[in-house]
Amino acid sequence: MKFKNIYILLFLSIFLFVIGCGNNEDEKTPDVPTVDEPTPEQPDDPKTPVVNESISFKEKTIIIDEEVEIPLEKTGLDGYKVLYNVDCSEVIEFKNNKIIPIKTGKVIITATVKDLTAQLEVYVFLEDISTLDMGEEIELSDIYSYTSSNTEIVSVENNKLIAEKAGSTNIKVSIKDSNIFKEYAVTVKGAAPRFDMDQIVLCSGEEVFIEVLNYSQEDLNWNVSNEDVAFLFEDWFLCAMGTGECELKAETKDGLTSTIIKVIVIEEYPTFDIQKDFVVVGSEIELSITSNYVYEDLLIDVDTELFEIIKNDSIYLKALKTGTSVVKVSLKDYPQFSREEEIEIYPVEPIFNIQDSEITKGVSIKLIVENYQDNYEIEVDNENIVKYEDGLVTALNVGSTSVKVYLKDEPTKYSTVNITVLPIMPKFDAVMKNILVGSKTGFIINNILQLDDQDVNNYEYTLADKSAGEIENGIFTAKKAGEIEIIVTNKNDSKVTSKSIINVYDKPTDTKEILISIDNVDGVLQAGEMFPTTILSNYTLDDLVMSTSNDLVLMVNSKGRILAVNAGIALVNIYVKGNQSIKTSITVNVVGLPNTNYVGRLISVAEEEIGYREGPNNDTKYGSWYGLPNEEWCAMFVAWCAKESGISTDIIPKYAGCTFGMNWFKERNGWGDQGKYTPKPGDIIFFSGDTENVSSHTGIVIACDGVNVYTIEGNTSNMVAKREYSLTSTYVKGYGIPNYPKYDGDVGSGDIGGSTGGEGESTT
Repeated sequence: MKFKNIYILLFLSIFLFVIGCGNNEDEKTPDVPTVDEPTPEQPDDPKTPVVNESISFKEKTIIIDEEVEIPLEKTGLDGYKVLYNVDCSEVIEFKNNKIIPIKTGKVIITATVKDLTAQLEVYVFLEDISTLDMGEEIELSDIYSYTSSNTEIVSVENNKLIAEKAGSTNIKVSIKDSNIFKEYAVTVKGAAPRFDMDQIVLCSGEEVFIEVLNYSQEDLNWNVSNEDVAFLFEDWFLCAMGTGECELKAETKDGLTSTIIKVIVIEEYPTFDIQKDFVVVGSEIELSITSNYVYEDLLIDVDTELFEIIKNDSIYLKALKTGTSVVKVSLKDYPQFSREEEIEIYPVEPIFNIQDSEITKGVSIKLIVENYQDNYEIEVDNENIVKYEDGLVTALNVGSTSVKVYLKDEPTKYSTVNITVLPIMPKFDAVMKNILVGSKTGFIINNILQLDDQDVNNYEYTLADKSAGEIENGIFTAKKAGEIEIIVTNKNDSKVTSKSIINVYDKPTDTKEILISIDNVDGVLQAGEMFPTTILSNYTLDDLVMSTSNDLVLMVNSKGRILAVNAGIALVNIYVKGNQSIKTSITVNVVGLPNTNYVGRLISVAEEEIGYREGPNNDTKYGSWYGLPNEEWCAMFVAWCAKESGISTDIIPKYAGCTFGMNWFKERNGWGDQGKYTPKPGDIIFFSGDTENVSSHTGIVIACDGVNVYTIEGNTSNMVAKREYSLTSTYVKGYGIPNYPKYDGDVGSGDIGGSTGGEGESTT
């Protein structure tokens, strides 16, 4: 019985041991990181008091950016194994009882001891935001919210940090919807200094100005690593002192950003000379090194299929076949320093610089033999069509001929080119470029005097679209709107032809273009006459600027009237003020000789201006017209009146200085001294200045009664007014005598009523 009880106790002990081992295994979780702790021996005395057991983390949520101790607290569980489980092993790992962050994100750590558990939320923030470059942008994790203590330095937008300008600020990284956060000090570096070069290459003794693209030089700290190689002077010129290499460093004042430029100083650049930039197959060309280098210092690179390098006493390149090769010579020690030249290899036969060509009569073109500088002859098959002289072929008459070049010592080596001479084509314009349906316009051949056939009656005008209108006696009548193509052709030679376009509109409101017309739809105006223009589109005269292509042929006055001056063809150019893209022109053919009372017209224009007063600071319409709106204006008044009268500038100059105007007349033998000359209406009066050769004031003579001379002057008492002076007045210096065209009638004189004595204001 005694032994039986022993067996029973032994069996129970083994049973309990097995059960206990099984329970310990149940507490383990496979493949879960654990921290092993020793298991204490169980107390023998069943009466030992039971200690309260608990586990917890010091905080429920933490943000980490570096490894930290596991913040677990245990009570009554000393020596018991703690099992840790994480829901994302890509964000953290465990090592030596520490949490090691791997990447930005969020995990939940579960700690288990016996049947007790605790959880910890861990947020990992591993973005490096301590130093940013100005303008840099960083996308951040959306599990956080971010605020900046200074948004002028770093702004936050949609979880993006934007470095706005240089400086320092704090970035607060918070777990969303909580008061848990960490702050990070952030420094924004200014932009690195920028240059238009990444290295500087100089020869000894050379210097270069160092220009910074995004800073002033004074805002940077400068350093040259070896001043025996290069030295930076206070005026920011870098001077090469001796051969070698060094670095030029430009650093911002805060020391955060810098740029380094490599500086290389060599004794001199490799240079060479080739007598000509072409060679023929089989011949050699010498390559002469002109810098202080020897052949052994240099690398010579050519296309070896085209050239063979031959080194005897000198270096020669022998041409092997036709083509183009670049000859490059560089330093062996510094291959980036090189010079190169392109050489063309031609066949032995002489080659012209042109192929078969068509040129217009009267035009000259260069005829060059590309592969020889001399030792050749050029022959023209038909010298009535073209002539060759001093390298130029000039087209003489319509037709075709061949031009041959051959070698003097080898006539069988030759080339030819065919040249066809075309007739000069007529260049013509519609008198009015923009017209309305039902309106008319004529046409003018601008280069009629250059054509072989100069009879305008031998040219006919036709329509590409006959339904667009009709042409009768050279006048086109528009029947429908659109771009209308007009063709002019010589009746005796259909090859002499050209085209032009007219824009036709149904009504003025159909376009923003300028619609302007003259009564003479054929464009022929009599010299000396004045012709009005009519604006048809939605513009007024004040909206437009009008000028002429040749004021010796045409003028246009402030009232929009065209003044035909001398025979010739010219344009009236018109555009919208402030928008020169909206423009048009009127083509005019002035014929005949003027028989016009220009003197009467000049005096009449001047009389209409009497009473006009200047604005503040000499502001006048005469100065605005001249382009000097705030200057003394007596001379500009005279020039303006002449222009308004249609008087050519070769009769009365466009002048703003009185001395210039006086000398202009003297140089053309159109001058009368005071006391020696009796003035006439239409003369230009000049007044004394500080010295003998200077004039201080000017005006227009309107009458002379043998005792006094009567004038109209601008800038006299700040206005336009009539004045009178004794013919013996020492204030008057003399008179410019315009060479007016002959007029059959009596020029007359101006009304002298209301004239007052006085002295004008200075305009030298």
